[in-house]
Amino acid sequence: MIKGFYKFYFKNILPLVGKMVSGHPMAYDYLPDSVEDFDKNVDLVKLFLGCRIFKS
Repeated sequence: MIKGFYKFYFKNILPLVGKMVSGHPMAYDYLPDSVEDFDKNVDLVKLFLGCRIFKS
């Protein structure tokens, strides 16, 4: 149930609010698709440590 609400909010409400707040009609249209397409199998901590972005 929470996942369904989150998906609805993220795809419908967030872009609408983002457009109203930012004043840019397409400012938040990309965000839901970008997050949905993100590779969830990537270990970001390991990736960042390997790039020396963060110290362990």
